[in-house]
Amino acid sequence: MSRTKYPHIFREGKIGNVTIPNRLCMSPMGVGNYSEFFEDRLIDFYGARARGGIGLVFFENNYVSSIAEDPYPRFMPVPRFDDRRKISSTYSIAKRVRNYGAVAGVQLGAGQGRFADVVDPEHPPMGASAYPCFKDPSVICIPMTEEDIAKKVTAFKRAAAMALERGFQVLELHAHAGYLLEQFLSKDLNKRTDKYGGSAENRFRFAKEILDGIREVVGDQLAISIRLSVDQKSEAGDGITFEEGLEYCKLAEKAGFDVINVDAGSHKNMDWVIPSPYIGETPLLYIAREVKKNVNIPVISVGAYLMPELAEKALAAGDVDFISLGREVLADPDWAKKAKLGREDEIRGCIQCNEMCTGHTSTAKAATCALNPRCGREFEFEHMGKAEVPKRVTIVGAGPAGLNTAIEAKKRGHTVKVLEKSGEVGGKLGLIGREKDKAGIRNYHRYLKRMVELQDIDVELNCEATVEKIKATNPDVVVVAAGAERFIPGIPGFDSDKVVTIEGLHDRELKGDETVVVLGGGVVGCEAALILGRAGHKVTVVEMFDTFAKDQIFINRLSLLDQINRTGNVTLMPNTKCKCLTDKEMICIDANGNETALPYDLVVAAAGLKPNNAIAKAVEEEFDEVYVINDVTTQGKIGEAVHRGFYTAIRI
Repeated sequence: MSRTKYPHIFREGKIGNVTIPNRLCMSPMGVGNYSEFFEDRLIDFYGARARGGIGLVFFENNYVSSIAEDPYPRFMPVPRFDDRRKISSTYSIAKRVRNYGAVAGVQLGAGQGRFADVVDPEHPPMGASAYPCFKDPSVICIPMTEEDIAKKVTAFKRAAAMALERGFQVLELHAHAGYLLEQFLSKDLNKRTDKYGGSAENRFRFAKEILDGIREVVGDQLAISIRLSVDQKSEAGDGITFEEGLEYCKLAEKAGFDVINVDAGSHKNMDWVIPSPYIGETPLLYIAREVKKNVNIPVISVGAYLMPELAEKALAAGDVDFISLGREVLADPDWAKKAKLGREDEIRGCIQCNEMCTGHTSTAKAATCALNPRCGREFEFEHMGKAEVPKRVTIVGAGPAGLNTAIEAKKRGHTVKVLEKSGEVGGKLGLIGREKDKAGIRNYHRYLKRMVELQDIDVELNCEATVEKIKATNPDVVVVAAGAERFIPGIPGFDSDKVVTIEGLHDRELKGDETVVVLGGGVVGCEAALILGRAGHKVTVVEMFDTFAKDQIFINRLSLLDQINRTGNVTLMPNTKCKCLTDKEMICIDANGNETALPYDLVVAAAGLKPNNAIAKAVEEEFDEVYVINDVTTQGKIGEAVHRGFYTAIRI
């Protein structure tokens, strides 16, 4: 028995005939390979996660048909596992993964169907039935003929043979997130009257024929998984229900799949496919637990296992057999190794922001991580050495930008001094981390404090950085990362003690039934409304524009607004400005000039940030090498602050 404090994570497991060295998998995630050919950078990307201790590393979804056979996706091409020339580097990927002691897995997909990313009306996508395309409902999918289905099965057989040849040991069918295979499973979409429609068994027939075809080619040499959305979370009655999903899991076992990778959601509910912080801790665990009760083959659970104790708890309870980590290992490829060695406080934990992972791939950019600038560029930074000329670096501000500058600068051999006016490092992280939904922020805050400690970075707290103070540190380089502050707008009546910023809200004791008006419908204002609404307060959010939380990535934004709606006691008022405050009411005016009086017990000012730029101008006049990170791109965006800090350190 291992001496690790997480014995259930770090024990061997079995999937089919394949032994997995531990119970951790890397989820198959699209990382923005914008070519039919595999990019060499992916060798280092996947290799880093295997080196970091993940037991089973799944390679992202690959389509088995050529563009000539199935032209979708168009806008965001993904690898095509249909030709040896295109997949030539996959041997190196699988070999690198295996050399680090992990098992190499690859996910194969049938196509997009109605969820085609860009629809060409002249060439409609193929689907289970003649249903409208998601992106353009005027375009109707062409129902696949039995010959089309047979060709797709043949394509899977071809891909499986090449996967075995290339050294992969586990193969997974992509049958979730609303794509083609799942469209066959949905009774609301699959209206076929042949052997592929009607009963659950018939709707599952396509997946079973793919499995049977693969077995003809590879036998038991590959372990075969299926990724299923067990519950599409559709409340409109137009998706796969939990009960139907459990039935498909039973059919998967009966068909001969070796393992079920459990998922939830669909394109209509992407915050379940890629969980946002607003839907709770390990939100898909209860689904995996129920699946485990209904089948006798292993079950993989995914969904916001941010830190090792969450994974260990689920495994120890017997709720699941394997834990799949996605964004967690984008943030920290050494997640598993650090957990095994008891160095949890050194794990750079995912904050579920979705900004630079899904946010990038959904807009045709290569994925990286908001907290880990090296993600996706491992080869570029793998051998980055010390700076040619070590320098004395003074950094103003110990928020995410300043601390990441300090950490990287120290690694490169510079002497670092940080001046922070507050009594704690982390900037606004401490404040944000007080919110129940922000476990990821709390983890990241802890990580930064630990890095400061481990690297023995000199931080002076409760220090107002003046030019004289900076000069006293005798710097060669000055970095200004002083951050930004919430401000109370100069609207008549806002000097009242009933008006607070977010900081003041967290320090205020409320009875639980107050009427609160939030001025500002950005991310901060909407999150405040959600907290207040869940606590039972009657809340109104006043926003001058027509969109709420408009700067947030679409998945998290839709999730936040959905959760606000579910409170039942939060009202959103778009296109509305505050005219003034009286003692008891906020007087607002809408786009048509109509006035509304909103009664309040408390007003929360969440109207924006004001950068602390005064010191930057003074510093630039006094020192030769100065870098200023305080600009609009870093305000309220942790990822932008982290990346700017990282690259600033490289410039020194």
